Amino acid sequence: MTTENSSSMKELEEKLVQLKKCVEEEEGGQNRSTEKFDILWDLESIVAKTSKEGLDGIYSDFMKYLQSTLSLGQNGTILTRLIVRNLNFFLNCDPNYRTPLIVAKNIQTCLSKASNPNSKCAFITALGELFLFKDRSLQLASVLVELIAQLLKYLKAVEVTVKVAALDALKDIVQGGGQSSSFIHTDVIKGIRPAFIDKSVDVRVAACECMLTVANLTTLFSYLDGANGGLNLCLKNLEDPSLEMRNVASKCLGKQIALALLAPPPKASVIQQSKKPITIWNFNLASTYITSSFLKSTKKESKAGLSQAYVSFLQSLPRKMIENNIDFILNSVFGFFPAQKSNTDDVNQIKECVSFILKNGLVETMGETGHQLLAKSLTSLLGKKNLQDNEGLILCAIEELNYLILKLGDGIHIVADSLQKNILPSLVVHYSEAVRYHAALSWRCLATSLPHRLASFITECLAKSTSEYAISTVTKTEALKPHLLGLQGFGIAAAALIAASPAARLGVPNTVLDVAFQSASGFLRSDSSVKANIKVVIIESGWNVINSLMTLGTSFAEAKMNELFQIWNRFLGSDLQPAAGGKMTEKDIRIFAVMKSDALASLHGFIVNCPSLLSNRINKQIVTLLSGVLSAVVAFPEGKYAPATVSIVNYLKHHLVQCFGALPTAAYSSCFVQLLRFLAAEIIDGSQASLKEILHQKGGGDAILGPWLSQSETSLQRLVNAPSKSNVEFGLLWKTNIEESFSTASEMSVKLVQSCIQVFGSVFALQSEKNRLQLIDHFFNSQKNLSSANRVQVQTNVLGAILCLLKEIMKRKESLGSSKLQSSILEYLKNFVGDQSAELRRGAGEAIGMLSRIDGDQITNEIMKWNQATAKKTKEANWLSGCAFVQGCVNKYVGGMRSGPHLRQSVALLHDIIRDSTLHSNPSTPLINLWALHSLCLTTESAGASFGPFVNSTLGLLTFLMIKGHQSSSQSNSGPLTISELRSIASVANAIVHAMGPELSSGTIAMKKSTAIITQLREHENAGVQCGALDFQQSLVLFAPHTVDIPSVVSYLCSQFQSTKKKTRRASLLCFRQLIQHELISVYKSAGPDLEQRLFMMLDGEQDDKCRNELKLILTSILDGFGLLCPTRWIQLCKQMVCTSSRSFTEVEEKEVEGSVPLEEKQSQNNKSNEIGGQSSDQGGDDQSLTGGNADDSKDDSGFVPRWHTKLFSMECICRLFNVVESEKTHFDLSAARQFQSQHNGKGDFMVFNVPDLISMSFVSATSEIDIMKPTGIQVLKLLIENMGSAIDPDYAGHSLLEQYQAQFMSALRPCFNSDSPPDVTQSACSLLLAYLRSPIIRDNRMASKLISLIVSFSDSIIELNYKEYNEECSTMVQLAVLGTLARMYNDTVDNAVLKEKIFPSISQTLSKLKPLWLNVLRDYAVLTTQSKSSQRLYQASFFTFPASNRVIQYYQNAYSSILLATTSLVCTEHWNASQSTDNAENNSMDETSFFVMLGICVNALSGSFDASKASISLRAIQHLIQAPQFKSFNVMSHDVCKELVNLIQSIIETEDIGLQIESVRLMEGLIKNLPSNFFQDKGVEILKILLDSTISTIQFHIPQIYSQAENITSKTDNNNVVSLLEIAIPLLAKGTCLLPSQLRKDYGPITLFIFSRVLQLPKELLNSTLLEQIKDGFFALISLDKEDESWKAVVHAAFLTLVKITLSQLEAKGETSVLFLQIVLSFLKQWPEEELDDVHKSCLSMLKSGLTLDPKIQISILQSLRMLAVEQSNNGGLSSLMKKYFNGLMGDFVLLLWRMRKQTEHSPESINTCNEAVRLIVTAQALSKDASLLGIVIPTLVGLLDPAKLDELHNLSLQVLLKLASSSPEFKTQVSQLSDWERNQLETSVKINVSQAQQAAAKAAETVVKTATPLKMDFSKYK
Repeated sequence: MTTENSSSMKELEEKLVQLKKCVEEEEGGQNRSTEKFDILWDLESIVAKTSKEGLDGIYSDFMKYLQSTLSLGQNGTILTRLIVRNLNFFLNCDPNYRTPLIVAKNIQTCLSKASNPNSKCAFITALGELFLFKDRSLQLASVLVELIAQLLKYLKAVEVTVKVAALDALKDIVQGGGQSSSFIHTDVIKGIRPAFIDKSVDVRVAACECMLTVANLTTLFSYLDGANGGLNLCLKNLEDPSLEMRNVASKCLGKQIALALLAPPPKASVIQQSKKPITIWNFNLASTYITSSFLKSTKKESKAGLSQAYVSFLQSLPRKMIENNIDFILNSVFGFFPAQKSNTDDVNQIKECVSFILKNGLVETMGETGHQLLAKSLTSLLGKKNLQDNEGLILCAIEELNYLILKLGDGIHIVADSLQKNILPSLVVHYSEAVRYHAALSWRCLATSLPHRLASFITECLAKSTSEYAISTVTKTEALKPHLLGLQGFGIAAAALIAASPAARLGVPNTVLDVAFQSASGFLRSDSSVKANIKVVIIESGWNVINSLMTLGTSFAEAKMNELFQIWNRFLGSDLQPAAGGKMTEKDIRIFAVMKSDALASLHGFIVNCPSLLSNRINKQIVTLLSGVLSAVVAFPEGKYAPATVSIVNYLKHHLVQCFGALPTAAYSSCFVQLLRFLAAEIIDGSQASLKEILHQKGGGDAILGPWLSQSETSLQRLVNAPSKSNVEFGLLWKTNIEESFSTASEMSVKLVQSCIQVFGSVFALQSEKNRLQLIDHFFNSQKNLSSANRVQVQTNVLGAILCLLKEIMKRKESLGSSKLQSSILEYLKNFVGDQSAELRRGAGEAIGMLSRIDGDQITNEIMKWNQATAKKTKEANWLSGCAFVQGCVNKYVGGMRSGPHLRQSVALLHDIIRDSTLHSNPSTPLINLWALHSLCLTTESAGASFGPFVNSTLGLLTFLMIKGHQSSSQSNSGPLTISELRSIASVANAIVHAMGPELSSGTIAMKKSTAIITQLREHENAGVQCGALDFQQSLVLFAPHTVDIPSVVSYLCSQFQSTKKKTRRASLLCFRQLIQHELISVYKSAGPDLEQRLFMMLDGEQDDKCRNELKLILTSILDGFGLLCPTRWIQLCKQMVCTSSRSFTEVEEKEVEGSVPLEEKQSQNNKSNEIGGQSSDQGGDDQSLTGGNADDSKDDSGFVPRWHTKLFSMECICRLFNVVESEKTHFDLSAARQFQSQHNGKGDFMVFNVPDLISMSFVSATSEIDIMKPTGIQVLKLLIENMGSAIDPDYAGHSLLEQYQAQFMSALRPCFNSDSPPDVTQSACSLLLAYLRSPIIRDNRMASKLISLIVSFSDSIIELNYKEYNEECSTMVQLAVLGTLARMYNDTVDNAVLKEKIFPSISQTLSKLKPLWLNVLRDYAVLTTQSKSSQRLYQASFFTFPASNRVIQYYQNAYSSILLATTSLVCTEHWNASQSTDNAENNSMDETSFFVMLGICVNALSGSFDASKASISLRAIQHLIQAPQFKSFNVMSHDVCKELVNLIQSIIETEDIGLQIESVRLMEGLIKNLPSNFFQDKGVEILKILLDSTISTIQFHIPQIYSQAENITSKTDNNNVVSLLEIAIPLLAKGTCLLPSQLRKDYGPITLFIFSRVLQLPKELLNSTLLEQIKDGFFALISLDKEDESWKAVVHAAFLTLVKITLSQLEAKGETSVLFLQIVLSFLKQWPEEELDDVHKSCLSMLKSGLTLDPKIQISILQSLRMLAVEQSNNGGLSSLMKKYFNGLMGDFVLLLWRMRKQTEHSPESINTCNEAVRLIVTAQALSKDASLLGIVIPTLVGLLDPAKLDELHNLSLQVLLKLASSSPEFKTQVSQLSDWERNQLETSVKINVSQAQQAAAKAAETVVKTATPLKMDFSKYK
């Protein structure tokens, strides 16, 4: 037995004991429901872990006790289902096949005996749950008919709960039986028909759900027909006023028709045997049935329900079927509108119903292809001329078209021209304001989807509005209306389009915006002689454009500041002018309000969007204007005005208050008194405000507590109660977020009061205590003597004001003030704690909580005492819920430590309230439980870890509440918990996880109980409840990940991905993402195969933006985690997305016949009917999704064609994949990848295996019709080149891996440089082209030339480049990208010979043209980075316009460094003067200016905080400048400039960046080299000292031991960099020291020589020949100075001695560079001959002696150097005294060296060379010295080398030298005579042998006969 099995057995035994005890206690009369729940909730999972053998001895006991507790009938629905579910598991362990039958009969018997309704419900539920288990219906088939009959009898019961339970049980039985129980379907349908006309809504809802379950499983739908058929039964229930009933009935009706349509047609035999006609459904018939029912219906509820049914019908159909019948659907739906004028309310409802169908049935259901078809159809419909009077139809069509435009994006181009030219121009001048609004919104949506056409749209609308304005000024009054409509409509459209500019990817031209501003200014300057009503329209059009322009922010407003304030002063600065009679009339007030309101709206836009411009001066100007308007508004005479006047005055007041609210409160302190009076009057006398925004809670409190409807509930409610008139607020069109433009405008009077409340809170916080008390008293006193309706209105507004002022004071962390004010507010708030209005109760509770936070513990204690006492005394539901909420709010706001003393009392109070209301259930129980649970959640979250002691009791209470439900002896009070209660339970469990966090562990009671609760909640059908359960799982992942059971959680989350409710999908995706970020591997394994593909499919079909974002994050997380291991999987998946085209499905779609579906498809769809019928309707707020989620992609997967959004994301994933695998270079090397696979048995997945696919998909993307995809495709091609461009193809040696794809690269690049290519595409192509050229892919220079010609030809007209469709900065972006790329190409030719051969011939001819362009770029950059805004405005830029100066700086920063380096490099070439004019003076002036510009840019780049790479380029650029021929002639480098530059260099050196230091030292070397020598005199000495000090400090930084006496010197930096630094620094130090005055040279010379000597002691890897040569040259330069100076001689003496010692150590170490050291030392002897350095020469002599005993290379070097030195220092043909010393000291060593060589048996080539050099040296020494005694040493030495026996090379060498000496030296005979006998014998023998050999050779040559050459034949006669 395994450990796991043993553990599970132990748990089972424990649970069995506990269950037995519970059963015994229940039989004794006790209730143990909670304990049973704790035992049973996880029993199923434990049983699954236990082996069958382990269950054999225990399952029967479990069955016994489970049946016992079930038979008692005391369990609620949840517990009953849990018991039966576990019982089903144990039944499977019983080998007796009849045991389930016995159990079923026992339950039936108990049901028959039961008299209590609750017991009946329990037994009925048990029977239904029993059949839900797999294959259970087959085992119980014998009792199935009997059981159905018994349950149908209970439908006649009196108790509603019993009937509902019976219907639910029937549904479970049918669902559990599936197709095998089809024989009971007819009986069930017949039996439940009476339930459709039951009085109870719950019964009818259950009946609809039961019928829908049957429909999902049956293939015969004849039951739908007839007067009592299923369709008519559903239709009757659609008239019910209950929203829940309509939801279920409409779903049942729509899905049944869809299922009947999709089912295979009945067989002929069935039709013949049928007693009544059977309907054969097709699409037209099905659609017509619903639409005709809609037209026949007279009740609003019925129409609303049929609209929902039509949506349900469409959502249940395959996508292709809808697409094929799209025109029929539209004709049917738009046929709802009456042909003639009808009742306004009816038309409004029809409009809402049609919009609901279009949005939820079509737009949110279909894919991209369907959306395009729908857009075409709607566009065609709107183009009909007979629709102008049908406002409702137009609005429906255009609203849905707007949604489609945004969804399709670039795909809307198919109808864009038709909309622009024909439809929108006619709609924008429609008589209806609503139509004009949505037409203008269509313009904006179209521009958002097609941003490249935005500029043309704006220009067109501005031109037409200006034209209409011009016509209106000369047109007669009777013909004026259409022109005024055109002026207003096109003006609004232009304003809406301008608002789309910030979101446009590439913006719009500033010139277009300038034209818009000028047009608007012209409208506002309209002639005063124009009639007032006409003038109002003109001015309104102008202000609309100004308001929209303000959304552009600071970039636009700053340039127009003066003009704007002139306009505002003209409109807002004028006072209210009464009529001629001196009394202000209503007309005067209306005109005043119209003139001022739009001006205030634009001023508010300026304040909100341009905060950086709000200086104190500007604020003062604004406040002056606002105070004047406020004074005028306050002075309005009181009276009753027309509604239109009231509306426009409210509009004025609203914008006035908004302006004050947007400003800093302290800025308008001078207006406080007048403003407070105005605000207080509006709060008291205005409309009733909504506290929703003030009371909004992110945690879900709004959805739980209300009292506001959720979004979906509001949408469904509007189907019945359509608004009589929609408020049109054109200001929404130019909101920054386009989604706000789709929102419905609120009543202006309500918005005014709400804005007043907000501003009042801000102003109140700055008042004195006295003023605060007066204001509050005024509010309270104003409520006296009011009617009930007015009192509620004032109370709501005052409560809102109190909430806002408390929030503001709490935000400022201040006190409220006097105790009197506190008490007054508190007493006022207490009155609303038990108010009937949930809004007022919530407001009072929140305000009391804030009050306790603000004023400390004393008032908190007082509130707590009062609240506890009130809750204990009252039994009224509102007061109980209010007191509970106060308790939670106080804990929420006080929080933490301060709530500790009250925590126990708070929890006890809330527990008591919940328990009492549950045990004594009444109609108010759900309300009390809801508020108390929410408060308990607030308390738990605020208490944190302090809540630990109350966790178990709280969870026990929640369990009790879930199990108990609302059970009572009274039937009216019985029933399950409401949705809100369940959501609150989930919130409390979630809060416990937040509070306890990591302290939770899997084995604790708290964890088990909370998991048990959530397990039950997540099975609920309501989306809100499911989200609560998902939030709990998410909290566990974040706070207690160790408790998460990953496989089960992942399985559940994946099942929720396909939910039709978007809230559930959002929550599940969010939880999955957080889980995958914590446990990627475990989650990935648990999610099953093809996870990525499933997620991509979801992403493509998902309509909700938040879900799409979560899916993208999940996919990128998986890619980051596994992309390195399986890149092929990702590449293939992304290729499938990118390369799949709709063309492959065109033929299939064309073959589809309208309304027809092949039989095979119908059958397959019928098999999926369970999925179609899916989940039942939910009733909870925003829980119900009206969109059907991603259902469009759950069908017809064979025709899956990804949207372009999905393709774009796929390409982004490929780009990300390169970043993921970049660390593993094997992914980019085919040879290495294959080698890896061969070493690992074929395992290993690498990107390089997928090059063809990568090329294919990137090429498809780069050449796509959708512009936004092109840059991503180009980016992937660039990444391919950067990572694999240098990879070699192992199958074709010597060829690049990517070489075979050159055609694709060229084809992708070629269109990018066309004039019509988008600017971002051209910019991306520049980087691709450069990478392509740099790579070895291009082997043919002709191909490179063609490629370069693309960008060169493009650059020919670069200065005139102008994108009319985009902002001017796009031109700058492309211009700089092209010029920067050309500059980089030229820079590459300077440093790389291969690239020079490839690139330079193609660009050399254009350099003369590029020079002025590059210089212009640098001038522009200099102005942008150094000059003020005013100077920039006046500057005539070459590549930018002033309005875009702030945005284009980034493009200049990216390009200038490359251009700077290229331009400075060009200075030193002949191309610099190639384009010069003939005027030399002009050329010099221009060049000098250019020089200073370039130098200034370089210096500026080195100042302050700089970028290292750009600083390095600037240093190199300065080097080029100072090397230029013009450098000296321009006298650029004065001492001051040079000193500033040197100081900058010094600061750069201090950054300790080795790269920058190398470039800095190189620049310093260039300065010393190129500046004249006299520059470093006088003032230049200080500069020279800085240069030397900086160089020395740099060397010391990288070689810290340079100044020490340590023997081992090391570098702390990379060796290569240190060598490069030293190679530059050594010459600099040498020459710099030489340039110093003699006095300073004495200071710096020793240091320099010491550094040289210490550098020589560096490790061998840091020394090379170049460096040693430089040190040698440096030594020579220094020691040759001041030879007469004794002190300098001493310095040189010491340096030379050190050098000798170093060389000696090198020789002893046999270092590789020892030969170079020897050369340096011996070269020194040239400079310091004779006896000046005797001790040095002695050391040197000793060193040479040692060297002659070492390696032959060293020996040869010594011998050669000495010989050459002897020759160079020969004096009149004789040896110098110094060389005589050296030869005297070394001669013995030379002889000894030769004798050692002679003694060797074999001679290597090196030894022969050594002997040769030694012989040459001694012979040369003897010849130069002319000393006979020296010859006496030479001759014996040479004779000793003779060996007549061997006659080897050494013998021949010595003999030849002796023979030469014999002929050239007169003393030779004398010296030979002094030889020993043996020596003479050796010499004679050798000579004789030599002579003999010579004679033999001569004789042999004489005997040789030279043959005569064969004569040529001259007779060619034989050859004819």
